[in-house]
Amino acid sequence: MNTPDVVVWTLDGRPHEGIDYGTRLVERLAEAGLRVEQVVQDERPPSDAELSAPVHVLSGGTTLATSGVPWLTAVRNALEEPLRLAAQGDALVIGVCLGSQLLAERLFGPGATAPSPRGLEVGLGPVFSTGPGWASYAAVPQFHYYEILAESVARRPDAELVLTGDHSGVQAFTVGGHVLAMQFHPELTVDDVDRLVDHNAGLLDEFGLRPDDVRGRVRQRAADWSTAPVQDLIVTPVRRFLASGEGRAGGPEGVLDGGRRRDVPGHPARRSRL
Repeated sequence: MNTPDVVVWTLDGRPHEGIDYGTRLVERLAEAGLRVEQVVQDERPPSDAELSAPVHVLSGGTTLATSGVPWLTAVRNALEEPLRLAAQGDALVIGVCLGSQLLAERLFGPGATAPSPRGLEVGLGPVFSTGPGWASYAAVPQFHYYEILAESVARRPDAELVLTGDHSGVQAFTVGGHVLAMQFHPELTVDDVDRLVDHNAGLLDEFGLRPDDVRGRVRQRAADWSTAPVQDLIVTPVRRFLASGEGRAGGPEGVLDGGRRRDVPGHPARRSRL
């Protein structure tokens, strides 16, 4: 097997009918002209050739990051090689939602994740830059009720909080120059979020949320959604790393709005090096 540019580690579950959590990640990366291999982790482990790929992107999923189910234990074990390569600057590892929580538990130690005190975050919401070189975004897709604890990021001197939010304080972090993790789903579209709400109506009910109310809030923010987050945080870092070996991610301050960058109202950029 030829070594791909990017391996998408698809974790379990579906945001809605018709796609798994890796689908949009594969699409966005393939649209950028990259050779992408998808590995559905609860069906098979990555091959040696896949483990040696230069870029690894961990998807969202439904199983808790701390679960001891066999397939997830195998994922943790398989991640050791990409993370070893990333630590020496020879690979780029990106985690999305559950993928970010898996990275937090591995890199910050047990207990790095916990149930969100604010319950389920679902829909479109803003995330805010914590320093220069990172963009704030007015409407990113969200779907989680576990989150990464801010104090866990402080356990490593080479870790940095780069995006935060009102619901969950850790919305994105880096470790060194070659690991980037985000709690939200930049790869999803507004239509995906609408369908996600319908598909997970039972879960919303468990958290006291009405699907109609959530869809209404999605409609209010839909005009602020853009492809900027997935470009800034996934596609551009991957292409940059493949071209030059640089691992730094992030874009200019502010959010994309009709070709312009602007600050998210009421939330100036905040610096927080934990």
